[in-house]
Amino acid sequence: MKQRVITGVLAAIVFIGALFLMNTIVFPIFLAFLSVVAVFEVEKAMGLKNKAIYTASLLLSAAIPFIFHFNLKFPVAAFGGIYVVLILIFMLLQFEKTKFEEAITAIFASVAIPYSFSLMIAFRDIDVHFPMYTKTDGVYLILFSYFVAWMTDIFAYFIGSKFGKHKLCPKISPKKSVEGAIGGIVGEIILNLLLLFVFNKFFFKGESFLSYPFVCVLSIVLSVISMFGDLAASTIKRNFGIKDFGKILPGHGGIRWSGEESGESSWGYGDSPKTVEEFVKRYKGLTDVLLDNPYINGFCYTQLYDVEQEQNGLYYYSREEKFDAETIREINSRKAAIED
Repeated sequence: MKQRVITGVLAAIVFIGALFLMNTIVFPIFLAFLSVVAVFEVEKAMGLKNKAIYTASLLLSAAIPFIFHFNLKFPVAAFGGIYVVLILIFMLLQFEKTKFEEAITAIFASVAIPYSFSLMIAFRDIDVHFPMYTKTDGVYLILFSYFVAWMTDIFAYFIGSKFGKHKLCPKISPKKSVEGAIGGIVGEIILNLLLLFVFNKFFFKGESFLSYPFVCVLSIVLSVISMFGDLAASTIKRNFGIKDFGKILPGHGGIRWSGEESGESSWGYGDSPKTVEEFVKRYKGLTDVLLDNPYINGFCYTQLYDVEQEQNGLYYYSREEKFDAETIREINSRKAAIED
């Protein structure tokens, strides 16, 4: 929880700083950075190794916020067709290590993710495209959109941790609860209504087109959509066998082993050994450190079998052996320093 709070506070500080500079070139730079990082993490999660596709998709991801910022006009359909063909050519040039689904995912991610972030610029300039709204309405909508995503997640997390009893989607995200989901929606509605009250009191000049009933209904709809997005992200992580998209704050300890040659399609602590022999050598080294310590009375496995998201067990999810049991037993059963 501490790590989550620290990360949230730092993110909020950076976001508020970007808002103060939203009418400058800093804002599209900020959104371009978020877009590139997000697209990179998705492509890395699916195991993309094609550097040409990486380069093209990340360049487009960085460009889209600037297209919104400068309101550039160009034939979208023609450009999109050229981009798709280019990615497919890059796939064919390195077909040995590039799957079709990787190329398609790169195309989708490099368009959908930066487009979503760039809607912040569309909100900022809402008075230009829709004269009925003001620049202040745009600022409110930017804050509103982030409140929907962040506050739904925050309230759902804390309410679910305290009162959660009924699982929401146990096969996708076991820790999410119905109580947490309801708490997320209710808490987010209250904060968005409070935000509107503050804007009506101090910032809106005259009557705003944003009414309390409208904000309330929109909060419910978008909060539910936000939860579906969160569950979709969890599904993607399960499909790719990873725990988190980002690795800025990685876990510690253990050895990942998926049973595959590269081990890149699964998540686990540390770098994955490339061979069984390398795994056994590393496993023996870690175990020897424990057995050679005269102050350690014993140790146990926290994960004997693989689970849906982690491949740190000595047995597969199907309960089949990954390694020769006798080899593991020999490593574990030697005399420990505490026994001398």
